[in-house]
Amino acid sequence: MNMKWKLNNITMIMNNLTGKDYRLQQLFENKHEFGVPCHEFILPFDETFRKSSYHIFKCFIENPLNNNAISLLLKGKEGCRRAEVLNILGFKKWIIVSDYVFDKNKPQDVITFSIMPHVKDFNELKNKINTLQKKDIKHSDSINPEFIKFFQEFPIFNISISINKKFKLFTDEKLFSNQQISGYIKQIEHWIENEKNIEKYIKQKDLLIKLLEKLNRKEPSFKEIRRIFFIGAITTYLMYLITSFIPKLEVIGWFSDRDTIIYYKEKELGGYLIFQYIQDLYHVFCESKNLKQSNIAFGLPEEQGEMWFDELVRLPDFIAGTLADYNKEENEFSHDKFIPLFEKVFTNENKNLIFNVFIGNNNNSFEMRVTRATFDKI
Repeated sequence: MNMKWKLNNITMIMNNLTGKDYRLQQLFENKHEFGVPCHEFILPFDETFRKSSYHIFKCFIENPLNNNAISLLLKGKEGCRRAEVLNILGFKKWIIVSDYVFDKNKPQDVITFSIMPHVKDFNELKNKINTLQKKDIKHSDSINPEFIKFFQEFPIFNISISINKKFKLFTDEKLFSNQQISGYIKQIEHWIENEKNIEKYIKQKDLLIKLLEKLNRKEPSFKEIRRIFFIGAITTYLMYLITSFIPKLEVIGWFSDRDTIIYYKEKELGGYLIFQYIQDLYHVFCESKNLKQSNIAFGLPEEQGEMWFDELVRLPDFIAGTLADYNKEENEFSHDKFIPLFEKVFTNENKNLIFNVFIGNNNNSFEMRVTRATFDKI
């Protein structure tokens, strides 16, 4: 079905970045022989995010309930005074829930993060969502208008990334992965020599050595590895931004839909690679900017059957499923059920952001491009 909205790619230029500069550019200015790997796509993503979306996201994190009194208190305040207000009134516990659509039969591959403060008891929130929408979008013939209203009224901020199909992080992924993992191992060895909790790092080193051995086999598959490092980096980036906004943050929880990136060779490696990667990269990001780190909690989904946080994943599931079904060229969806959610949720940029990311070969050269997408009414 055709729509009354049209896709528009933008990159807005900000006049100023007030306060501290938390951009990531300097992390990549000096090359090191070791470190936690992070693909340089994060730089154009960071730049585009800051030029087009930084203040939108910051306003939500600082005042997710859109409380007028808090807005007035924050208005015009910077530095210590602003931090004092947020330290008293800011939410100290946050949840990031993610879902993915990698489907050759859909126009787009999409990754969605639904971000919300901990304002409601976990079980109450799950029950509320289940009451409004009992099935995921794939198995729903329609979307309950009250569920759409929930998206509009509950403090949920959705960030979706449309990534080019069959994206690659490097032309020679085997060489790239070897270099990245080898440097990662050296970083762990550095921590073993200089930190107190060496048992944890010894286990991490063992996991990475097994991973390196696996990637050096004759014909390894890099599909899950590239997704782990891409999704892991974006997840960490969002955690890092929230940390930079809220003083004395207590905990950020990440709850991912059941996917191969979570269980990637877990029994062979002896642990969950993506959890370790996010924890380590978050540490590096925060240390580089002298930010007080929050505790990080990971939700581990069951390998089979219903997940214990299945209702939460229904939020990014509906956003990712809708965007993945959207045909940019034809400006249409395959089913009418997607239209109401799109028109009433996607078009509110104060709580929903969409980015188009391209990473890979284009005309015999390797390119990275990031644009923010909006929709104009026609």
